[in-house]
Amino acid sequence: MIRCENMNSDYIRIKSHVGIIIAVWSVVICASLAWNLHRGKQEVLSMARIQAQVAYQRDVIYRRWNAENGGVYVPVTEKTAPNPYLETPNRDITGPSGTQLTLINPAYMTRQVHELAEKAYGVHGHITSLSPIRPENAADPWETQALKAFELGEKEVSSVEDMDSRPYMRLMRPLTTEEGCLKCHAKQGYQVGDIRGGISVAVPMEPLWLLERSRMRDLAGAHGLIWLVGMVAVGVGSRRLNHQISERRKAEEKVRKSEAELRVLNEQLERAKELLKESFGRYVSSQVVDEVLQSSQPVDLSGQRKTVTILLSDIRGFTSLSQHMKAEDLVAFLNSYFAAMIDIIFANGGTLDKFMGDAVLVLFGAPVSHEDDSLRAVRAALAMQGKLRELNEHWGTVGMPNIRIGIGISTGEVVVGNIGSVRRLEYTAIGQDVNYAQRIEELTKEFPADILVSEATYEEVKGHVIAKKFGPVTIRGKDAPVNIYGLLGLASEASPHQI
Repeated sequence: MIRCENMNSDYIRIKSHVGIIIAVWSVVICASLAWNLHRGKQEVLSMARIQAQVAYQRDVIYRRWNAENGGVYVPVTEKTAPNPYLETPNRDITGPSGTQLTLINPAYMTRQVHELAEKAYGVHGHITSLSPIRPENAADPWETQALKAFELGEKEVSSVEDMDSRPYMRLMRPLTTEEGCLKCHAKQGYQVGDIRGGISVAVPMEPLWLLERSRMRDLAGAHGLIWLVGMVAVGVGSRRLNHQISERRKAEEKVRKSEAELRVLNEQLERAKELLKESFGRYVSSQVVDEVLQSSQPVDLSGQRKTVTILLSDIRGFTSLSQHMKAEDLVAFLNSYFAAMIDIIFANGGTLDKFMGDAVLVLFGAPVSHEDDSLRAVRAALAMQGKLRELNEHWGTVGMPNIRIGIGISTGEVVVGNIGSVRRLEYTAIGQDVNYAQRIEELTKEFPADILVSEATYEEVKGHVIAKKFGPVTIRGKDAPVNIYGLLGLASEASPHQI
């Protein structure tokens, strides 16, 4: 009797489980279908946006070509009449054969190309501004909002809108005044760099939605078939379970035990990975972290002697700079500078050791070593100087001060590892060459070079760089005077007269 009750209980439990499986399976299939339909919609919108962006870029390219060539002359026809809004000498000329020619400027060319694109592909285009020369170029309400957004710093505006009762992907980007534009627009008060309007593009959505609806039908049918196969599998499985209750219970117990063990192992592995990423995420790029995780060799973080290349960068005159800036402006200024420099360091496989006020200490060769660590450091230093020139140009346009940085690079054996206490650990390097890099960097104040490298570093990269020798010079910590080298650039990028 007890056995029958247990079996009945198992049958009831199986039916309950089957019901839950059916419900869960149905929810999963419906969720998958909904997600794929949503993703398909987003892909259609993205495709339409890309088509609009391509149309915009095409307009910008031929407009720029036209502007750079001062316009082009074409025969006067009924379709291409002289532009009454183009006030320029020699707008209309007569060719050698007596053909009447008129000058086509970028705006006139853009309008005609837009007309062709609308007839051929249904793609609308419109060049417009808030103060147009030509009345036909006046902005509609959507374009007006976009132009106002550009004045607030937006770089692109896009949305699906109805035009003539049909959906279109509308996209608009600003037109920036270039030197060639002043020929027609200088009288409006525009200067180079000003936003003087924009080009809007409207791509019809109906052809894309038509393709997507066909894909949706196929997707719904496939999900329905998968759901049906799942239901058949559940039915077959439930019948087999009804005949094999005892075996199933044993198997489930084993599976539960195995799953629990596997789950624990996976959780431990994930915790270990997260710990490693958390530890190294502050120092190195994600590529280096992935390299460590994929390596079959263990990474020793407890301390080891390694030959590394040390790079130290320092801002010139930072104390004076900080005294003349507000605290919040100084922090924002440093953050933008450090963000750009760290991106370059990570891109070249460097490890951030620490920030020291306005200085940055970087390791190349720890925790992961490469055969070209010295060359990576040199490339990073040259890229940092190049990026600084870009930043200075930008800062100058917004009223921020320009800065200089000195960079010292040294190669040698140091001790690297997690150093500190239980409360605070820091992955860092200790050794004479760390100090040597700092002292070399200080010499950039005395020698006409913003990047100085030690002789050991130079010996490893001399086939790849152009450098000027300084020395012998006396450096604190060195028993005898040594040579140092000022980097001028990479040999692969040098012009013939530099080699």
